[in-house]
Amino acid sequence: MAVPRYDEFMPSIIRCLGDGKIHSLKELTEYCAVEFKLNDHDRAETISSGQNKLLNRVSWAKSYLKMAGLINCPKRAHFCLSDEGVKAYQQGPECVTVDYLYQFDSFKEFQNKASHKGTANTKAGSPASEPESPQERIEAALTELNGDLADELMSEVMKISPYDFERLVVKLLIKMGYGSMADNADAVTVKSGDEGIDGVVSADKFGFDSIYIQAKQWKPDSIVARQHCGPPSDPRVPRCVGWAGRVERYFHHHIPVFQGSHRLCGKAAP
Repeated sequence: MAVPRYDEFMPSIIRCLGDGKIHSLKELTEYCAVEFKLNDHDRAETISSGQNKLLNRVSWAKSYLKMAGLINCPKRAHFCLSDEGVKAYQQGPECVTVDYLYQFDSFKEFQNKASHKGTANTKAGSPASEPESPQERIEAALTELNGDLADELMSEVMKISPYDFERLVVKLLIKMGYGSMADNADAVTVKSGDEGIDGVVSADKFGFDSIYIQAKQWKPDSIVARQHCGPPSDPRVPRCVGWAGRVERYFHHHIPVFQGSHRLCGKAAP
């Protein structure tokens, strides 16, 4: 089964701590995994930041219980039931939901502070419709914002002249560590007679190696034929090869340059 919502782990944590002992976060996580019969694939699943999803959601469930005063933390990453937690355990762990936690002033205060920072749900009683933990929702929002920013940057890049686009590619490579502005002051080639090479930058700070650049400002919906992967007139690089295994390497960059990757502005033909 998929990793449960973070709020669904709260009864399991109460049940685990119901033995009256102090348990580590690792032990709580393992208890939850066993109780929900999670397989190795489920246990290994990660969120976008690379953190383990099971650990992330158990940690948020633990944090909610701690903010409500149902569990104590006698030492780092170790937990036990408080008096209120014992009452919840005796009442039945399944009663412990986000709504249940709102009867405690400490949890209400915690949620009010979070909502003022724009990071909480409205009465967080919507975990059924919000399966992700708060951290996962933040990361998803950041991904969406970055996507919107990328689209805006692409629009601006497509407005500049082809020559300025070539200069932009060179500046990006220099910012990525390929030499310096001083070393590559004349990196952008002249507009004519360059045999398809739009620029040359140093591959290292000593200038022992060079990267030849071809920058093509194609529209995002353009279909780029494979034969355009290298200038036919340039014997230094075979067609359709981004990097030649030579001392003088050829860098073929159809870009959104701001992503710092060898990707097409347009779409590559099959």
